[in-house]
Amino acid sequence: MRNTSKSRKNIAKESNLGSCDSERPRSENTGAYTTGLLERLGNRLAFIDARLAENTWLAGDKFTAADIMTVFTFTTMRVFYSLDLTGYPGILAYLGRVAQREGYKKARAKADQELEMMIEGKPP
Repeated sequence: MRNTSKSRKNIAKESNLGSCDSERPRSENTGAYTTGLLERLGNRLAFIDARLAENTWLAGDKFTAADIMTVFTFTTMRVFYSLDLTGYPGILAYLGRVAQREGYKKARAKADQELEMMIEGKPP
């Protein structure tokens, strides 16, 4: 996938998993509304997975701030919001690459020593 301005905007939009949710109280997230949220989340995960199947990092060949921001969603955030990534091999391979980075190892040693790595598909 070429790194055009349009594709970068699309990456930013589609990789924002938080925009799948809304300001509604969780008690109101039932029925068709919840189905719609889950569908949008699935679409975004599929987009990111396809992107990472073709690229080493979200923005292409270089590790960027986009990767730093996204890794939290696919790792630590899963402690608070169960997200099964089993069906997303591109995302899982990406998390494996991130886990091998020296900066990631150093950051975990400082902040998350006791926290499970969470680079596998099943949520913690």
